[in-house]
Amino acid sequence: MLQTIAFGRPFWLPLVTGVAWMICGEAAGSLGLLLALPPAFLLMVAAYFGLQPAEVKRSAGLSGLGGAVGVLFGVLSLLFFGLFEGALLLGLSGWTFVDAGARGAATLEPVEGIPAPESNLRFHTTVALDEALLGAMAFMIPLPKKGEVARIGAEVDEAIELFEACGWLEKPEEYHRAPLPLELPRLRSASTRSHRGRIEFERMSFESEYEPAIGEPGRERWLGYLSNLTASAHVMRHPGEPRPWLVCIHGYQMGSALADLGAFDAPYLYEKLGFNLVFPTLPLHGPRKIGRLSGDGFLSGDVLDSIHAETQGLWDIRRILSWVRAQEAPSIGVYGLSLGGYTTSMLAGIEDGLDFAIAGIPMTNLADTYWNHLPDLVAREYLTCGITREKLDVVTRVVTPTLLTPRVPHERRAIFGGVGDRLVPAKQVADLEQHWGSPATAWYQGSHITFMREAHVRSLIAQTARSVIAGAEPTDELASAV
Repeated sequence: MLQTIAFGRPFWLPLVTGVAWMICGEAAGSLGLLLALPPAFLLMVAAYFGLQPAEVKRSAGLSGLGGAVGVLFGVLSLLFFGLFEGALLLGLSGWTFVDAGARGAATLEPVEGIPAPESNLRFHTTVALDEALLGAMAFMIPLPKKGEVARIGAEVDEAIELFEACGWLEKPEEYHRAPLPLELPRLRSASTRSHRGRIEFERMSFESEYEPAIGEPGRERWLGYLSNLTASAHVMRHPGEPRPWLVCIHGYQMGSALADLGAFDAPYLYEKLGFNLVFPTLPLHGPRKIGRLSGDGFLSGDVLDSIHAETQGLWDIRRILSWVRAQEAPSIGVYGLSLGGYTTSMLAGIEDGLDFAIAGIPMTNLADTYWNHLPDLVAREYLTCGITREKLDVVTRVVTPTLLTPRVPHERRAIFGGVGDRLVPAKQVADLEQHWGSPATAWYQGSHITFMREAHVRSLIAQTARSVIAGAEPTDELASAV
């Protein structure tokens, strides 16, 4: 039951746009109505949540998604509905989309030491892209089923008690056991298409051999995820003399060759910079997925599953690193994006011998991310069952990079983050920047998914990587770049 209702722009703008789609669709016949239904449905749902001030996050996300779908479908509407109607729908959908970005930007919290968010059309449009992504994720990410929250709460309580007894809350690095070396992984030739043409690589697979500690809550469930027991990676190696290696760690819901090699611009790193590359597949992603989509179960659902996923990801990557070192690698760097940036920052605190680490748009606080993206209704159920934000902070200490002393030399650390990031708040990136001693950092006026459009972000990546190849030290030119 609604306690308060607000008839502001978050309500009437998507409502008007959705109604316009329905009217134009109905006037154009059955095919026109079929075209109008997807944007109209999303916009009507956004209008419903826009009535409720407490649902501002979900309202902005759905408005962004509905507006984005409306803009895409608006091109077709020019053919189905006519020039005037199509232009009207494009204009209303675009307005709704940008307005969602403006509303998202208005909720950004100021963070000391980073550039203030701009207030212009370009910035609001980039933020709207994040809002649209959040709106889509609201439909895709499975949440705990009714009745499961109590069990999740019991596991969190048991884990806190166990972690405290073992001393892992005070010394989280000791939670991460040294893995067995990887000696003979399976390798076979493969290829994928990209905007630059076909990319040839090798597909690596091996038995992970990771197991949660005996007595750890959720252990048996985790070991029952059979597809996750086999670790995998994509490998690109140059023939001839040994080359520097770069480990590229993908983001949330990625894990396929097409997505990973594209997001990291593998041809540039491989051909222009000359690296050998390895792209590990994180647990529950790609061929290791256990749900309908890649990443299901990570950052949603069972809290202990997310802890085990991150811990196993580190275990698997450290095994891959042992194999890379056996290839006579002259140097090894790590570069991660989003969830991969988080894993990179964790790896920099538990693995010796890394020559550089680039944490891109890195999540650094699992508890924050998990809690902030919970729908309000689910968050209330969590609180009812005794799962508080504070408890999540405690239980996730074992996978919190800002509690680990970085082992990568200061001059070999680099970070970049978006001022308008709606998936990973700028504060999380700033916390890592401070913890890492303010290394070379590029802040850009954009959102989570627009980093590759930023010239100084690309320069930071190239400069850090090239300095290792050349045996020089990175300069400080890009520190605090804007």
